[in-house]
Amino acid sequence: MQVSITLCANLALGGIGVEALASGGICNMLIQTGVVIVQSTISSFQSLLGQARGRGGAEGEAAAERFVACACAIALGLSGFLVALLVLIVLVCQAIVFETSMGQDALLYMSSAVFGAPGMVFFSVMRSYGSATGRSASILKAAGCGTLAYGGGAFVVLLFCRGMGQSILVMMGVVFSIAWSIAATMSFLTLDIFSVLKRSFVQHEWPAIKNSCATILHAGWPVGLGVASEMSANTLLAMFVGASGVAQMSVHQLCQSIELLTFMPSLAMNQTVSVRVSYFHGKGEHDRSRIVHHVAMVFIFLVALAEVATILLFHNPIYRASISDTGVVSARFGGGLYDMFLVVCAVVVFDALQAASSGALRGKLDMKIPMLMAVTSYWIVGFLFAMVLAQLTPQPVLGVWIGICAGVFCSACLQTVRFIRINSVGRAEMT
Repeated sequence: MQVSITLCANLALGGIGVEALASGGICNMLIQTGVVIVQSTISSFQSLLGQARGRGGAEGEAAAERFVACACAIALGLSGFLVALLVLIVLVCQAIVFETSMGQDALLYMSSAVFGAPGMVFFSVMRSYGSATGRSASILKAAGCGTLAYGGGAFVVLLFCRGMGQSILVMMGVVFSIAWSIAATMSFLTLDIFSVLKRSFVQHEWPAIKNSCATILHAGWPVGLGVASEMSANTLLAMFVGASGVAQMSVHQLCQSIELLTFMPSLAMNQTVSVRVSYFHGKGEHDRSRIVHHVAMVFIFLVALAEVATILLFHNPIYRASISDTGVVSARFGGGLYDMFLVVCAVVVFDALQAASSGALRGKLDMKIPMLMAVTSYWIVGFLFAMVLAQLTPQPVLGVWIGICAGVFCSACLQTVRFIRINSVGRAEMT
């Protein structure tokens, strides 16, 4: 449910109009990009936590709690840097990329929505800790509270503030920030993180804390860089689409929202596979790691097929529910929207498969080679394909999404082959 609030935000912005969806939607994408990069940099603590718990004993549990506490401390430091960076990016885009009206609207929305980024980062840490310790129900409750808070706040704003002009974007950003703060606070309280922090920072010596922080960052920076390559390529492509006009950007945001929604099961599978593979890796049971990966691949592929069938069956209602000014978009695209949905469906399937394999590799603490694979897939393949095809297809946004699809497909193939190979090497060493 992590991306559900962002999805609701895009739907609410689409209810205001295509201009609001184009400007506010790209701000949500920028926030999501920055947050995901930070989350990925810290995410190695989940694998380290799983391996520590797999070793068992009092020492293993103490190391596990120390990793959680260090992840919270790192999240606090990176969140402040992220807020300043996101505002700077929007200021630069307002000056040199966006149309004048889109740039002003984007800056208004970002000025208030950016403060939801720290909540998103902390919620990610809590989500990983909850799934690793078998308390996912607490995370679901916290995410549900955040989603309900956003839904209620957005409903009130849309109902009573439609005539307030650009101020409505600031209010929508405030609602976004409050919702994420509620989700993070609820998860923090329900998982009793205060006691974990107290035991870690009071009972452990500082050299052990510093070593744990260094271990998280050393293992996590390749993951963060790999995800940054994907997200930065997609964000630059979104800016390119935004320069093509409001209608193109609105369709791009609609496709992005669909991909975010359908990625939720894949995200959950990514976390689950990472936890289980890291646990069995810590115990030296490589055969069980392989079984976890294969079962996850089959299951998430079937889920992705069900999502694809739903998208294709209900693409028209989805389009009309997401964009209020359908006439503006339809006049520009005509029948080309169905082609967009077909490409998005291909991205959904390939993204699900790469999520399962990337989670398994992270569970093995194999970080650097997958990072190089991600850079190759999303920049050398995906970005270049997207820029070339955007010039060759009737609609630039269609060419961009075909390029994104090519990058995700390449990443899924490379990471799946990588996991099978290193797991076979691990089994050979055990025998």
